[in-house]
Amino acid sequence: MRKRKAKEITLEELHNKYIEEYGKIYTINWQSNAVRIHNYGNSYIKKDKQDSKE
Repeated sequence: MRKRKAKEITLEELHNKYIEEYGKIYTINWQSNAVRIHNYGNSYIKKDKQDSKE
């Protein structure tokens, strides 16, 4: 078994870094989708209320 150099990354470290970065991206995408759906729902409800008043 060869010795690891100081700057080399192990497979476990690489895996953990990947999971961490993927989690950040997933969270950002989830939040933006939630905002988009919320805004669409609000506009739909307002439009529906206006249509029912007429």
